[in-house]
Amino acid sequence: MNVIQNEEVAEVEEKERFEITDESSLHWTFRKMRELKGEIAEKEELAKLEYDRIDEDRKLVDVWLEKETNPLLQSIEYFDHLIREYHMTLLSKDDSKKTLSTPYGESKTTTTAEQPDKADDEKLLEYVKENNLTKFLKVEESVRWGELKKSLMVSGENVVDESGEIVKGVKVKPKTVNYKIELN
Repeated sequence: MNVIQNEEVAEVEEKERFEITDESSLHWTFRKMRELKGEIAEKEELAKLEYDRIDEDRKLVDVWLEKETNPLLQSIEYFDHLIREYHMTLLSKDDSKKTLSTPYGESKTTTTAEQPDKADDEKLLEYVKENNLTKFLKVEESVRWGELKKSLMVSGENVVDESGEIVKGVKVKPKTVNYKIELN
């Protein structure tokens, strides 16, 4: 962006509160966002060239890129907010305004119907049980193997628990030797 464009964006942001009031101001906002994104892309490309050029101290380029792009990203977020606000206003007046289209961008909305949303697992489970809605219950009885394994011991060909009883469904895994090769 050139100096005049920078001043134009700064002017808008410094005003008490810029508002998108019509299609013309919507077009202007999209155009400015597009220009800002282009400027960010240019700076990122320059940073990439510098990364390729230097092997060490890439942090300098990262710091420069962040310093250069943060104000641009903030402006983009500001304009994004303005567009959303304008679109919400139009949509509240006319629910057919689901898409706002300009040569520089679009604002689209999608609507989902109201639907249930789980808020408390315990209360929901209690409700299902009290109302005998068993078809909605999961049967998830499973062993916490990691914890059980710590309490087991190998005794010959068998695996036994702390009391010496053979544990069914568990077998002895034979001793293995693993090799790792490292080259200097």
